[in-house]
Amino acid sequence: ERQSCRVLYENRAWDVARGWAGSDEALWIFHTPFSLLYFENQHAMEVEKSKVLSRVLIGMARESGGAFWLATSEGLARHAPAAWRTPPPAASWDGVIHDIHEDTRGRVWFVAAQSLLCLRENQWFEYPLPPGEQSQELLTESLVPLADGRLAVKTSSGLLLFDPETERYEKVTHPDPFDIVLIAANPQGGIWAVNRRDEETRVETFDGARFQTVISSSNPGDIDPNLRHLYASGHGGFWFAGLEGLVHYRDGQFHWFGPEEGYTDTAANCICPIDENRIWVGGRDAILEWNGA
Repeated sequence: ERQSCRVLYENRAWDVARGWAGSDEALWIFHTPFSLLYFENQHAMEVEKSKVLSRVLIGMARESGGAFWLATSEGLARHAPAAWRTPPPAASWDGVIHDIHEDTRGRVWFVAAQSLLCLRENQWFEYPLPPGEQSQELLTESLVPLADGRLAVKTSSGLLLFDPETERYEKVTHPDPFDIVLIAANPQGGIWAVNRRDEETRVETFDGARFQTVISSSNPGDIDPNLRHLYASGHGGFWFAGLEGLVHYRDGQFHWFGPEEGYTDTAANCICPIDENRIWVGGRDAILEWNGA
């Protein structure tokens, strides 16, 4: 077979003494006199010099996973990749990534400000939102997979359905009509949607085709007007997290939690079930636990 070489790195102003592969397809370049560069996505970053990394390189040994050792005339140094780091193909997406879901086919979906990103078989794909649409980054959940494989995406103007097979978006319009202000995963299938019109607020199920009302309230004091998250606890119970606090709905009654019950934060942003009796709530300044008592 015909073989060929390609240039991975070139710097005519410095002598390249040694180079080796790092993690995530990055390169490490050692120049003479002592200069160590990290080269990734066509960008080079010089490593800050210390006493050990300041003189003559004597030897180098690599470990699996991208770690390596350097022996210099001043001592011994070891480098290991950071546990949390941006994948190189996604390095150009430096905006907010505010929701992540894995679908039944093993694809991982990410919501960015103006696009959906997909990691499939170690390859990245980007699907820009329709013109004028922007994802709702203030909500805890804004991406929910449906049973038929489509993805429900909450945007600042409403709700979109994305079909990965056709790579097309569809705008969802409420039939009554109500504004779709929040979505959350429904373990029974489809999504939970909080919808509003004037003073009426509804919690409804949506299966990708039609809405069905579960709760309706016309009292503005029942539900926070600035919701961030919804959690359905089963047996008809719901928890509402918002900028004004935490609300629990059960047996037809809305209950606001306050300091006298141990909820000392002034807001609620996220609700996470721990077991059948406990939930964690993320507020502005703390994570609080409700023990079901």
